[in-house]
Amino acid sequence: MLRANPELQGLSAMEVFDRCVDAITNQGLLVILNHHMFDAAWCCDTIDGNGLWFTDKYSTDDWLNGLTFLAERYKDNPRVVAFDIRNEPRPWVKEGGTSILPWWGLETSILNLFGYQVVDWRRAASRGAVAVWKGNPVANVVIEGNWFASNLAHVTDLPLMLAQGCLQSRVVYSLHEYSWYSTAYLVWSHLAGPFELFGFLRDITVEYGTEAEGRDDVQSTHPFTEQPYDRFADMREEAGFYLQRDDIAPVWVSEFGGMRRGASKWHNNTMRFFKAMDASWCWWPLDPQKIPQDFDPEDPDGQLDLYGLFNPPSRDYRSVVGWKLQDLVDLQAPSPDAPARVSVPPQCTFDPRANEEAANRATGGLEFLLSIHWTVYMALTTAIFVLLVLLRCIALCSCCLCVRTAWLGFTSGLRSARFGFTSGLMMWLPTWLRRMFVKDAENYAPLVHP
Repeated sequence: MLRANPELQGLSAMEVFDRCVDAITNQGLLVILNHHMFDAAWCCDTIDGNGLWFTDKYSTDDWLNGLTFLAERYKDNPRVVAFDIRNEPRPWVKEGGTSILPWWGLETSILNLFGYQVVDWRRAASRGAVAVWKGNPVANVVIEGNWFASNLAHVTDLPLMLAQGCLQSRVVYSLHEYSWYSTAYLVWSHLAGPFELFGFLRDITVEYGTEAEGRDDVQSTHPFTEQPYDRFADMREEAGFYLQRDDIAPVWVSEFGGMRRGASKWHNNTMRFFKAMDASWCWWPLDPQKIPQDFDPEDPDGQLDLYGLFNPPSRDYRSVVGWKLQDLVDLQAPSPDAPARVSVPPQCTFDPRANEEAANRATGGLEFLLSIHWTVYMALTTAIFVLLVLLRCIALCSCCLCVRTAWLGFTSGLRSARFGFTSGLMMWLPTWLRRMFVKDAENYAPLVHP
């Protein structure tokens, strides 16, 4: 970019970003700022350390302060219309340690025994929204679904923690849609409630751990992508589009993309579903390349992005992939059922103090349990889960008791052996030498003089 725009050279990264925002909005385009990654890297997987609202290097407060800073910085630009506060909340699988799992409305350490820690995306999202409004009280806030922006199933059971209900009109929920997400939707469809998640942790982690290079082929070869349309549509509605269907909140597909067309049932199902729902969407990405040529000395050829809207083989940002553009233009046509006018929400004056207090409140365990739509199957699986936790605790306690008993036995035997050896040694040492080894030789009198 600096090579093509020499006037940007010598500016700070923030100043270059300002120029980009100005250039886009000056053309009449709208901008939604997205907190994509903490580190400069390709996104996303479960081991990149960037899946949550904190990392080893950046705290939650750093994240919140950054949101407030940017919202305030661009509040006078009316075409900066929204802030997507966190990209694809997802598990953080730490190397050789605990896996941290985001969940909506649940934060617990009870799974630490199994190597998992659960953190509350609902509370973090509430705090993130408030942080944006502290910088710009009238901004829209985009909140992505849990687990790679694939699930919004519980956001009505446990709504955002805001002191003012009128602020909900400034919240947009977001999902992503890629071919490999069909696996996630298939798993979610079997989850009658939050507790059943834990039986699928390994399967989901393995599936989502697939490297990006392998995902290119998943679009046409993975069996989960070859679903009948009705099943495909039901899964998407259950995952989040019910919010739009029932007129609860707007849903925006902030990422979707692919590299194949006719051979992919996933692509055909996606286009049909988006038309039926009159979905709002954003194609990922425009760029034809992930890494430009001659950018990385270790990879001088760079890397193409086969999902790019601009033609990847040409790399010139002049030609586009025709079928992608054709399909997107077709999707842009407004639905005949779209309303001619949209009602304006009532006036709402943001109260920073009250909302900050509300957003900081942790979800209580009882509140979480009462939000679950219990069934017999759920109750049974929950009981089994609790039993497993108790058995693990009993096993750990028993193990600790056995170790302690064995250690006491070992040290007792060691003391006896040492005592016997020392006593025997003292029997044969002359008195003057015994006094060199012990402070009080009389203590050994009964032993050396039976």
